[in-house]
Amino acid sequence: MTTVVPTSFEDPSLSVFRFVSDLSWSDAGPDVAEAQVSRLCMEAEELIATGKWLELARLIVPSAEVIFSKVSEKGFCHFCWINLYNLLEAPDSRFYVYSKTLELAVVGKVTEYIIPSFKKIDTFLKDWKIGIPDQRELFLTISNILKVNKRYRRKHGKGFFKVSDQLFGTFNGEDANVLEKAKEGAVHAIVEFVKALAIFQCDLLDMPAVRQLERDAEYSLLYQLLKIFLTQRLDAYLDYHSANSTLLESYAKIC
Repeated sequence: MTTVVPTSFEDPSLSVFRFVSDLSWSDAGPDVAEAQVSRLCMEAEELIATGKWLELARLIVPSAEVIFSKVSEKGFCHFCWINLYNLLEAPDSRFYVYSKTLELAVVGKVTEYIIPSFKKIDTFLKDWKIGIPDQRELFLTISNILKVNKRYRRKHGKGFFKVSDQLFGTFNGEDANVLEKAKEGAVHAIVEFVKALAIFQCDLLDMPAVRQLERDAEYSLLYQLLKIFLTQRLDAYLDYHSANSTLLESYAKIC
């Protein structure tokens, strides 16, 4: 794997920036590339000197996106994003780069490279200190990534439900219009819990984002099923199954 080796004359952050810029302009020809890389590095050097890390991130992300679009080895692209993340010092700039990494992983269908980082998300949150709206968008993106990754859910079911809990927790205290945005995720989480073979308890039942389904015209019976699994006995489930067997079959096809 290619590594970035800063010279003794250059700030390590600028070395990473130069490395990414060189790669993104490599197809433009030496004259054009040299001029563009020099221009970008001059801007970057000024931003680094003044500690404007978010502006630095916004300056370099387009170059990183170019690399991602034209390099077939996505593992190498992921390496570039890690270096970008590590060169930044300000929490908001790191969050910005991580969010962009998530977006590109989804677009490029290479989420397997970013999923391992989800184990560190609590540590990241302590570093980023982002507000509830940003947390909600972050966990929604992560949840959607895991939603389509059945292999991960089979191996790390508890990890999926932890993300769901964190996502739904960002909706606590919100009004009905905001809670509506969590409905699809709540439905998916309930179905996943009911289908899980090794998970018998969860905190979904009393979360406002999930509890809204109790009176929902389409999903009230699904909420009732969750309630049976968590608070009632086998005979209640058998009665439910007898009355709603067709509905249960449709739930099985959701995930």
